[in-house]
Amino acid sequence: MKIHTIILAAGAGSRMKSNKAKVLQTIGGMSMLQRVLRTTANLHSKSTVVLGHDKDGVLKHLQNIEGDVSTVIQTNQLGTADAVKSAMSHTSKDETVLVLYGDVPLVSEDSLRELIKKSKDGFSILTTSLDNPFGYGRVVTNADNIAQAIVEEKDATADIKLIKEIFTGILCISQELLEAGLQEVTNDNAAQEFYLTDLVKIISAKGINIIPVTANNDEVRGANSKSELEALESILRNMNAQDLLDKGITLADKSRTDVRGSVDAGNDCSIDINVILEGNIKLGNGVSIGANNYLKDVVIGDNT
Repeated sequence: MKIHTIILAAGAGSRMKSNKAKVLQTIGGMSMLQRVLRTTANLHSKSTVVLGHDKDGVLKHLQNIEGDVSTVIQTNQLGTADAVKSAMSHTSKDETVLVLYGDVPLVSEDSLRELIKKSKDGFSILTTSLDNPFGYGRVVTNADNIAQAIVEEKDATADIKLIKEIFTGILCISQELLEAGLQEVTNDNAAQEFYLTDLVKIISAKGINIIPVTANNDEVRGANSKSELEALESILRNMNAQDLLDKGITLADKSRTDVRGSVDAGNDCSIDINVILEGNIKLGNGVSIGANNYLKDVVIGDNT
C-alpha cells in the first residue's frame, strides 16, 4: 500500500502569542511539525505539508528536514476540507491518503499503522474516548461499530451527547474515495467553512464501511496555547522516561528526567534527578549519571 500523508499546518495559532507558525513551536527540543514528519518517514510515506501562516518560516524550517516532503499553500483559510483539497494535486490515484495535523505531534506509529491497516476497505478514522467529551464531535456508529456520522456538539441530541467516543480529525482513506467525497463537502454552516468531518456522513451514504480505530488520549492531543504546549511537553517527558525504564535503566524520578533524543544503554545503568539527555546517547554497562547533568551526543562506557 502506497501512503501519502497530508499534514495540515496552515494555522496561525494566535493563542500561542508568537510570531512563528504554531507548528514550529517545540516540545522535547524539536518542532511539532518535525515530530509529525519523523513519524511519517518511519511509515515510509510521502508527505505534503499544507502551509498558510508564516509560510516562509515553515519553508525555511523544512529545508533542514530530510525525507520525501512537498508543500502547498492554502491561500484562504476555508476549513480543514479545503486544506486537504488544496493538496490533492500532489497525490495519485494508486495511493492511500493519511491526514495528520502539524500541531498533534505525539500520535504513535502503532496507532497509525493500525489505522492504515483498517483502511483497506477504503476509509478508517482515528478516535479516542473522553470522560467529558463536551465540545467535541461524537462518533455515531451502528451495531457493527461502523462509523456513520460525526455529530458536532451544537447539533447533538441528548442521546448523542452521551457518546464518549470522539473523532480526532485523523483519518486514512483511498485517494479516489477522498477526491470524490471532497467534491460533496459544502460550507453550509455557521462558519461557512468546509469541514473534513463531513466526509464521514458523505462516504457512509455511499455504502462504504468506515472503521473507527481507538487511540490513547495523550497521543492525540493538540496544542493551541503555551499551556497546552507545556502539557504536551509533560506527556512526552513521561513517555520517554517510561521508555528508559522499559530498557532497564533505573531512574531516581522519571518526572525529572528529560530525554530529547535517543538513548541506547547496557545493563545496570542509572540516572539521578534533573538530567537532560539530548541527541544520540549511548551508555555502556553499569553507567551511572549523577544529578543535574546535561549530556548531548555522547558515548559513555563500553557495553561490548
